[in-house]
Amino acid sequence: MLDENDSAPEFDDDIKISLSEAFLPGQHLAHIRAVDKDLNPQLKYSLHLKSQAYMSVDETSGSLKLIQSVDREEFEFFDVSVTVTDGVHTTNWTKRLEVEDMNDNAPVFARTHFSFDVSESATRGAIVGRIEARDLDKEANFRQVSYSLVSDWGSDTFSIDPNSGVITLSSATGLDFEDQQHYVLIAQASDSGNPPLTATCTVYINVIDLNDNAPVVSNAVYEAAVKEDVPVGTNILNIEATDADSVSENNLSYELDAMAAKHAFGISENGTIFTTGSLDRERDPFYTFKVTVRDDTKVGNTA
Repeated sequence: MLDENDSAPEFDDDIKISLSEAFLPGQHLAHIRAVDKDLNPQLKYSLHLKSQAYMSVDETSGSLKLIQSVDREEFEFFDVSVTVTDGVHTTNWTKRLEVEDMNDNAPVFARTHFSFDVSESATRGAIVGRIEARDLDKEANFRQVSYSLVSDWGSDTFSIDPNSGVITLSSATGLDFEDQQHYVLIAQASDSGNPPLTATCTVYINVIDLNDNAPVVSNAVYEAAVKEDVPVGTNILNIEATDADSVSENNLSYELDAMAAKHAFGISENGTIFTTGSLDRERDPFYTFKVTVRDDTKVGNTA
């Protein structure tokens, strides 16, 4: 009696296969096995078109190998589809694999650098700003990011929350624009892999100046001699003043006591005292009056 090819191949239900993005091309994945009840079956295995881009199967042994690594961030699941034929009958086998993640992505900052402004009046604990980085790994243990400051300079003045990336002022002495106008910090983001992958960014912190310094006049007392016949508008002397505040340095205003000067003198915007009337030595042999220098016309500090 001759055996007819009247039975279709059947795949083994106990085929174990795993797939990780850590696997390299050439990695053996599994032996795909099928049985055929017919006598001396000649089975041939092949892969469906989609699977062929990443895997190969030996048509006679059913040995399944990886020919291209699979990226977990591209494929969360991967469908393996194998066909076996005995020359007459064809059977398909499909298995959905969950691609195992590995820590292959370092954190990525939203920007290569961050810039924040903070007032020199800010007190300890004041929030300066927040940096942010993301990790593209799917595994929660890999994509959790923690933050730290890795630069020595500025780390005694500012601190960063390791979980949120919020930067705060930590110095008990605060900030002083006249002492330090800018800080440049290097921040690091680390994922939770073992070993962790890291990334760094630059953080620029600009201290905003306040009007907290009074003008300083070069001399407490100015003296000058002037002839009584000088014409009106003659420049007599110049009051020199400076202000350490950058917001006030070019905004100094000068004012003299017109009553004490008996309306004989005035002062210009740059601090030059000049005559505003005729002088008579017999009537007024000398004048004594006060000049006020103000660094802000609305509130300001004076000298």
